[in-house]
Amino acid sequence: MPLPRKKDDGSSDAPVLNIFRAHDRLVDVEEHVEPYAITRKSDKATFTLDPQFSCTVEVVDDGQGG
Repeated sequence: MPLPRKKDDGSSDAPVLNIFRAHDRLVDVEEHVEPYAITRKSDKATFTLDPQFSCTVEVVDDGQGG
């Protein structure tokens, strides 16, 4: 089974916001409760990922009047 390439490991260089009292909304949630197989588009290699979820986080209110 091939290992994921560095750019496919799920990490990103996205900025991190530390908003401690924010109200957030999770949208486009995709949850996997069991390990699942995926196939990489570029070379058709298949490997198994651990259970995880992915989503988009929308800040509804930052809790600071801003």
